[in-house]
Amino acid sequence: MKEFLTIDEMSNELKVPLKSLYFYFETVSRPKTYRFGKHIRVTREDFNTWVETCCIDSLVVPDTITMEEIAEKLQLSVVTLRKYRRQKFFPPSTKLSTGEVLVNRSTFYAWWADNTEKLIEIHKTSNNILSKRDDLNE
Repeated sequence: MKEFLTIDEMSNELKVPLKSLYFYFETVSRPKTYRFGKHIRVTREDFNTWVETCCIDSLVVPDTITMEEIAEKLQLSVVTLRKYRRQKFFPPSTKLSTGEVLVNRSTFYAWWADNTEKLIEIHKTSNNILSKRDDLNE
């Protein structure tokens, strides 16, 4: 018989907050899960395999986008994006121990679609500020 773990047991074993584990499951990856009524379980084998894929050395998350890629797509600087992330105007993301910020690609595109008007306003404002600064320098 397979050994099954609850989400609480995984959280305790990894010594990470339950909220962080759920957030990681939603934004980056999760092990193969089984549903028994309203209860979610993961086999010990699937859990161990998933933990190995979370190793920073082997971390290649295929369906994520980096802060630099987002900056390029939005035509904003990484510094500006970091500011928006601190202000919570940023899609759900995961910050790795290396400092790299990853966002699930589909989550990013949904966020982008929902915030297009605000992003256009940000571009207009930043362009006006840049042009005023250039006028002062002349």
